[in-house]
Amino acid sequence: MTSAMRVLPIAVALCAIVGALPALAQQGIPGIDSSVVLRMEPKYATPATKVRVYLQSTVIDVSLASTTWRVNDKVTAQGFGVNSIEFTTGSLGTQSVITAEIETDLAQARARIEVAPAEVDLLWESDAFTPPFYRGRSIPSAGTSVRMQAMPRFKDTNGKDIPLSNLIFTWRRNGAPLLSISGPGKSGATIPAPYLYGTDTIEVEVATSDYTLAAHAIARIASIEPRLMLYKDHPLFGTMYFEALGARTTVPDEELSFVAVPYFADAASANDRSLIYDWSVNGSPVAVNPMRPSMITIDAAHSTGIASIELGLTHITNFFLKKSGVWIVSFASVLESVDPFRGTEDPFRPVE
Repeated sequence: MTSAMRVLPIAVALCAIVGALPALAQQGIPGIDSSVVLRMEPKYATPATKVRVYLQSTVIDVSLASTTWRVNDKVTAQGFGVNSIEFTTGSLGTQSVITAEIETDLAQARARIEVAPAEVDLLWESDAFTPPFYRGRSIPSAGTSVRMQAMPRFKDTNGKDIPLSNLIFTWRRNGAPLLSISGPGKSGATIPAPYLYGTDTIEVEVATSDYTLAAHAIARIASIEPRLMLYKDHPLFGTMYFEALGARTTVPDEELSFVAVPYFADAASANDRSLIYDWSVNGSPVAVNPMRPSMITIDAAHSTGIASIELGLTHITNFFLKKSGVWIVSFASVLESVDPFRGTEDPFRPVE
């Protein structure tokens, strides 16, 4: 009898614990919310675009849970295994609050994410040489630098632009952070161009200090070989940039000046002192004006009227810059005066 009386309190205590388990399940497990997160794809939201929000948990099997989704307190989806939703972002300065409420037999949890769209454009150009009136972008070549400028469009919930000084810029090159050019307000950056035939991936992430607004831009920048072009230099109109000479050209002159333009070369100008011009005409070296080495003048009088112009371009310190070109120029006014029955002779031989 005494033994039975001792067992009774233990049995009652066990029943009390078992009876309390459903109540604990209804209240939820302490800290369970921290195991539930919402992830957005794409990571950076832009205005008026579709994004998808995913539910993830390290504790709860979300595929077996009943989930209720709300966008700005409005139920948009619910049911078992509803692990994601898709919605369209608003305009700049708007904010969407996404919540997911999870319920299982043993636990309840709630996750929340705020989505605010933002934009950033990444502009870039090289400091490589381009001639006056060139309307394109300067493309980098080996040895040059690339100037970049991030143009963010961030608005607060009142519709006011957020100043650049309040934004944090993080620059990356091929995935590696560029700490020296990153930081608050650092919207511009200059980096070396890729090596010859190389390609760099440049990224910039712009965000507010609390990361409620964030945007991202990426550019793939490749280095090319400089391009060597030849133009006529008119005594009245100057360099005729609108008409580059082809491999073979006929000109209605007896004497004419020509200018070489090294597009995208590592130089500040066509006559930069770091550039070395090696000219020859019909195989003979031609001395150049040290003040304007990019130009030569050819007097076709007393010749066959055909000139083979050859040019080699190099750089004093940049050994990657090595370019050459050949142009055949026929001087029509001289050819008209040449005996047509002398076609069997060497066309590059001077007329006696």
